[in-house]
Amino acid sequence: MRQTLNEERNITGLEICERSELVVDEDMKELGFSIVAVDGKGKGKDNQTKYFVKEELPYVYAEVLNANRNITFRLIIDKEIYTKYEMWGRCVVLKDGSGGCGTRVVPCLRLDTLEPLHKLFDMQGEIDHKHTSLNIITREALRECKGIQNIKNRQLLGDCSEVKGGWRITFTERNSFLENGVETSLRDEGFKIAVGSRDCRVSKTFSNMRDALAAMREYELKYYGEFAYSPFNDMRGNFQEKFEELILGTMTVDDINKKILDFYKNDAVYIVRYNLIPEYEKYGMDYNEGKLNANGSFVSE
Repeated sequence: MRQTLNEERNITGLEICERSELVVDEDMKELGFSIVAVDGKGKGKDNQTKYFVKEELPYVYAEVLNANRNITFRLIIDKEIYTKYEMWGRCVVLKDGSGGCGTRVVPCLRLDTLEPLHKLFDMQGEIDHKHTSLNIITREALRECKGIQNIKNRQLLGDCSEVKGGWRITFTERNSFLENGVETSLRDEGFKIAVGSRDCRVSKTFSNMRDALAAMREYELKYYGEFAYSPFNDMRGNFQEKFEELILGTMTVDDINKKILDFYKNDAVYIVRYNLIPEYEKYGMDYNEGKLNANGSFVSE
């Protein structure tokens, strides 16, 4: 996986690149792209955004030089906002996140002094980066959400630990999570719930780690729904593949899914944690099945 500006896998990241990884302008022109280069202004006068536009594509490819940090990154932008906000005359700028935790520490991309790019669509309330990537600013990569949903699309939520008598899974939730019959459902399923002043801890113990990991995935899918993290949505480190799919048309979604599966094929714990075995079988790919140790722990072979 490529380097991201924010390396924590639980937080939406911005994938940066070397200048040697940028496209060759002449190659893009031969493919029918027109190129618009925009220089920054004021304190950001050394910044530059270069847009690559092709009439029949619904997306625009962009390369951004942030001179202050001396970093370069690549974007895929929905042509809808490129046209609406006349981006051909504006630079994309990088702004640091604020606050000490959660989504507040995530940097954001702005168009000059306008709102962050992901807020330029006609969406209401909070917006979740479905692909957990700031490099892909398209309508299908974003979705409206509530704050309690926005924090669920994160990798490896919850905890799985060995305890006396088995393996315990634990999720920390806001107390409001228990509303609308969720608390009753959880207790019926054998979960224990410890309620605090703001948050609650939901836990359950299993005889072995494999069953515990599988139960974590079942929990996420049932109670987080579409906001449950999915490795196939996570495009951090996979920008080149999305570029080839959406801009060049040389890859398909299946090609990207296979690449992701190949990356995790030797991590049997991760495979069980996200129920990936049916996906490996769907694509006819080999994977590490792992094994159970005498103490009930599940490990990659």
